[in-house]
Amino acid sequence: MIIDVFTRLPVKSLGQCKCVSKPWYSLISDPYFTKMHLKKASSTNAVLISTKFNPGSLYSVDFTNNFKNNSNCDGIASKLNFNLSNKWSIVWGSCNGLILVESNRRSKFLLNPATLEFKKLPRFRSGYPSNSTYNYFGFGYDSSCDDYAVVVISNHCNFKKNACVFVYTLSTNQWKKVGFSPYDHKLHRPTSGTYVAGSLHWLANNVNDSSLIIASFSIADKEFSEVPLPKGIANLSFKVLRLGDFKGCLCLFTSVFNGGTECWLMKEYGVVESWMKLSFFLTEASWVVSLHLQEDSLVLLEGGQFVLLVSTAIEVTLQRMTILGLPDDSRFGMTSVDSLVSPNSKNVNK
Repeated sequence: MIIDVFTRLPVKSLGQCKCVSKPWYSLISDPYFTKMHLKKASSTNAVLISTKFNPGSLYSVDFTNNFKNNSNCDGIASKLNFNLSNKWSIVWGSCNGLILVESNRRSKFLLNPATLEFKKLPRFRSGYPSNSTYNYFGFGYDSSCDDYAVVVISNHCNFKKNACVFVYTLSTNQWKKVGFSPYDHKLHRPTSGTYVAGSLHWLANNVNDSSLIIASFSIADKEFSEVPLPKGIANLSFKVLRLGDFKGCLCLFTSVFNGGTECWLMKEYGVVESWMKLSFFLTEASWVVSLHLQEDSLVLLEGGQFVLLVSTAIEVTLQRMTILGLPDDSRFGMTSVDSLVSPNSKNVNK
């Protein structure tokens, strides 16, 4: 009974419960309890926002209100305070409550925004000169061995193919070269890999005909494959903006010729017929990031502004959102979950 109650509590409350007694401390610190709590937490997403002019600042946004009411406030932002001397400049990914960030000194850290724990990773070296290399990072979970992994595709700017692939695993705390990518990545700016269905995804191109593809890297198998694009999308005259994740579903944002934006949602992973399209208009579509999905409502971050997208059988509508406590220089957003997963865990893979 008490375990069921504890698995439904937020991490902050569990931290207080650990101070009550030794049995409670042991229970909440147990790796099995961490996994049970994560399963419950995975049904709800938190939104994390980084800022442009204050490196190292990370805000958690709580959408406390129902999107359909007429409240003047749609959410509340709270600044997270990590005891880090380094200031991070890039947020590379999020998985199971852990986020991967890069500091202004190019150091990589795994952070847990809920517990404020962090871990500095060993320095990554591709062997290529840094000023002529594009590195594409991604972060995800390997369910086959209960481990977390950082994946890097390192593409020299003069080479169309043979981009090196490196993997860091939390259980070994080491980087390892695992092979090469069969795709051309350098036509796309370095972006974080989108973690869906046990794989990391990037936009890339076929090395033979330069056609657009979605490259999928299986963290468990350490192999690449292609996820099919929506039918006909490669032949149309629009710009493919970025990939995203809507609560476990792969999505694709495109900018069409009339200034509109299309969001393609893959309802069943790997099945081309399952792509579903939503069309709407955004003024700064090149900066759109998907953040949150609840019933028929989707929250987007567009050029630093929150936008609520409501989709019905008849139409798609957009409205600006008001978030209290969030600076005007919001630059990047991602979804995360409130979890006890520790970046310093010694129980990974055990």
